[in-house]
Amino acid sequence: MKENGRFYIQQFLSKYFDESDLEVEMQKYILELLHKKGKIFSDIESTFTWGEFSFNVCSLLNTDQTLTEKIGIASAIELLILSSDIIDDLVDYDQKGIFRKILPDSKALTLSNALLMESFHLLVAYSRSEAVNNLSVVIRCLKTACIGQWRDLSFIAGNINANEEIYFQLVKQKSVSFIQLIFSLNEVKKDPILENISTYIGFSGQLKNDARDILSASSNDLIQQKATLPLIKAIEYSIEKDNGLLLRKLKELEFDQFNQQLICEIQTYIMKTGSIDYCLVLAKFYINQAKSLLNQHFPHKKVYTKQLIQLLD
Repeated sequence: MKENGRFYIQQFLSKYFDESDLEVEMQKYILELLHKKGKIFSDIESTFTWGEFSFNVCSLLNTDQTLTEKIGIASAIELLILSSDIIDDLVDYDQKGIFRKILPDSKALTLSNALLMESFHLLVAYSRSEAVNNLSVVIRCLKTACIGQWRDLSFIAGNINANEEIYFQLVKQKSVSFIQLIFSLNEVKKDPILENISTYIGFSGQLKNDARDILSASSNDLIQQKATLPLIKAIEYSIEKDNGLLLRKLKELEFDQFNQQLICEIQTYIMKTGSIDYCLVLAKFYINQAKSLLNQHFPHKKVYTKQLIQLLD
């Protein structure tokens, strides 16, 4: 029988916050944010959520874990990622981000900290005797992600170090570390196959996000000239084909960030270079690698691998 991880986590968090000692206003904001796209209460059930991903990983790796433990840990991961997402919006000065539409910066920062503490509380409460070890795994992975975020702040398109190799190094620090965190929480012993699966899932997800965000009107990536792979590859193409026309357009954008016509011109140019397609093909390659390893590594757990793969698609 298929377990509905999303439903379980929704029920758990609804009850958890109803009985929580958090301020009523804090609870209201948290639940509002958890109803946004990509979050556990979203009406779009086909989208990836971190809590559901964690629940499915628990099911795959820990068959002796109780349902209550799986739900508690998965709920902790959902809150942990929400905490991180709020900080991302603040760091990126993303005025169009969903968090800034709801919260002023001071409250957003406070709420992020509260969510982090709540996630730690749940991890300890719903882990067994290895709770302290689990918490140390979480802290280690979060430290890695923080270092990656710090490096990402100065990873700007056109810089000499903005290349594909460095891009993937950063993705491994700031994105893959979250995937590894979830797998590490459920590993009996360190498994290099699971490390590879984590890396492939993280690479694929980040590539798809970057390909989407550079063309999105709601993202700040292009205005900030973040050195995501679509922009890196488009700049390489431009330097080779037209003596750096794209770099010149990006320079204009620095002085006129509200020029929608210029933004559209740059986005159209990027699409024509094929860099978006390049990233999407790579994303497909990496997710297929992850699927293949999951099926090979867990041949007797097809029910759980199928659930995980469906979520990743």
